[in-house]
Amino acid sequence: MPDREPSAPDPYEHAFDAAQQRRLARETPLSHADEPPLTGKPPPRLSWKWLVAALGLALLIGVVRQGGSGPPKLATDCAHPAFALSTHSVKARSTTVVRWSATGAAGQRFFLAIGAQRIDVTPTRVTAVPAPGRHSQVASSIHRWGKSCVAHGDFGVALPAGSYGISLYLFSPPAARNAADQPFVVRP
Repeated sequence: MPDREPSAPDPYEHAFDAAQQRRLARETPLSHADEPPLTGKPPPRLSWKWLVAALGLALLIGVVRQGGSGPPKLATDCAHPAFALSTHSVKARSTTVVRWSATGAAGQRFFLAIGAQRIDVTPTRVTAVPAPGRHSQVASSIHRWGKSCVAHGDFGVALPAGSYGISLYLFSPPAARNAADQPFVVRP
């Protein structure tokens, strides 16, 4: 019988042999005769507990920085509108949030404005108009006192440094009436 010529290798056998060689290479320990054996603990890994602790610390710093005490205290008075602020002074171009509490007649609509000489009311907009050469800002959206006669909120200040007045306006279209004032300072 004549010798057969070797046939082309079977692709399945070739794949099996290649996989077997890779498996053996992974399982066979490398010889490190010239290196001393490793001793001690493995290097520390960043644990999920550290990540949670870091996030908790960041949250705590944010709450403390923003004054975390909630809205300012204010005695409820349904007959006489009034308001209280968490601070009467902020730094210009800062991210400080000013918290407020307001009291007044149930069902009455109101808003806060800073530096307004007058308020212009149109069907779609309330505008705080400053004195000539000054700046103003509507500090809150229009709110309505509920049965408790108290409401709370917050606002950021987008005004340049200066002394301003912040006012509580009672809103009854087509007008807004000033009901209470307090001084407010934006520091440089």
